Amino acid sequence: MKLIINENKLSNTFKNIMSEYSDIEPILNFHEYMDNGQYFDQETLEFYLDEELDYEDNEWIFTYIKDFEGDDDPDKYPMLNYYAWKFESLIRIFGESMFQELLKKWFEDNYGLKVVSVQKS
Repeated sequence: MKLIINENKLSNTFKNIMSEYSDIEPILNFHEYMDNGQYFDQETLEFYLDEELDYEDNEWIFTYIKDFEGDDDPDKYPMLNYYAWKFESLIRIFGESMFQELLKKWFEDNYGLKVVSVQKS
């Protein structure tokens, strides 16, 4: 069977699939890293489905990193990270590249935050 779906329909379908993640209130978290004796700060927005249960185990759905002064490649920021195991079935359906493309557009539209790169964790 051959199925043809236009880009708009695909975006709307993905938006419906992602609806359970649409109203997450992010937590602002600060991380400090040391490299060659120098400290670097990283400000991260972390998105948890259930803050009380997931925060303790650090089981976020997404993290959003606006920039990171200690990274060798600053052009990849702002960066969206996602927990791959939470989206295994969607990655199998769409393929990793298409999933990341759809996720980037959905996240930008849904949360109003610019994303340059998407990375799985």
